[in-house]
Amino acid sequence: MILLLVGGGLAVVLVLAVVLFVVNGESTHTISTPPTAGGLPRNTAAESELGTQITQQRTTLQRAAGGRLEDVKTAVYGSGTNRWLFLGGTGKVEDPDDFVKGFRQSATSSNTGLVRTTVNELSDAGGDGVGVCAEIRSTIGSSSYTTALCSWATKSSFGAVYPAPERTSALSAPPSYSAADVAEMMRRIRADVED
Repeated sequence: MILLLVGGGLAVVLVLAVVLFVVNGESTHTISTPPTAGGLPRNTAAESELGTQITQQRTTLQRAAGGRLEDVKTAVYGSGTNRWLFLGGTGKVEDPDDFVKGFRQSATSSNTGLVRTTVNELSDAGGDGVGVCAEIRSTIGSSSYTTALCSWATKSSFGAVYPAPERTSALSAPPSYSAADVAEMMRRIRADVED
């Protein structure tokens, strides 16, 4: 259910845009999209496949930030069910502590009977700043699954990582991902994309 996962990701990108860009600060980090991140190869074919959704997310983030972004980068790493979308960049990011509060409020505001979101701050963001994960539990018909998006923010950088698994069949259930699994992958990818 790549469209559902990416669509949910788009909603969280809006969450990120709402809470990330407020405070002036000098950029002390850079973001790149190397050929390998988190031990996974960059998947340019998947980037092409998801190109429309990725472009929409970048545009939404740029517009919502009101020109305060210096740079936004995206990449897909891995393949199959171990495929991950990274969205990150640099700019004038708000106080990282306020990031957690804003992320929690925005991510949980769309809780319904079919979708339930919980947000938890990470004790280890994989570097300086703060980290947070939103775990999304969805019910589709008689099936349910869990996915998550994890993000970090410093005063000069931000990044988000979430699963973007290949869809093998319209009849197969989407794989589930816990916040702990996505947080671990976020830390691994962050180590390679942020200087």
